[in-house]
Amino acid sequence: MKKKWPDFRVTRNGVPIYKIKLKDAYQTGIEVDRIPGLVPEFYERQACNKANYCFDTTWQNLSMPQKASHIAQYTLENLLERHHMDAQTRHINARSKGKKR
Repeated sequence: MKKKWPDFRVTRNGVPIYKIKLKDAYQTGIEVDRIPGLVPEFYERQACNKANYCFDTTWQNLSMPQKASHIAQYTLENLLERHHMDAQTRHINARSKGKKR
């Protein structure tokens, strides 16, 4: 039986959330070294901590699909938070424009 990878079908106004560009996104200049095809260890450790695993022990005992699932969950949570902040900003800006008239 083929293992099923997690399918987080998350949309914003009907569009897959990962396809939407944030209106007020800005570049921080922060970069993490990447090796093509691998998740940077920084992100792996962040997902590990979020899932309450110890990186040097329990995390290393997880299978690759289990690690990938936790990393996907962590990444999606961060993306959702950014979209939530974007929606709040748009709402506040729309309200403040309405009050100026």
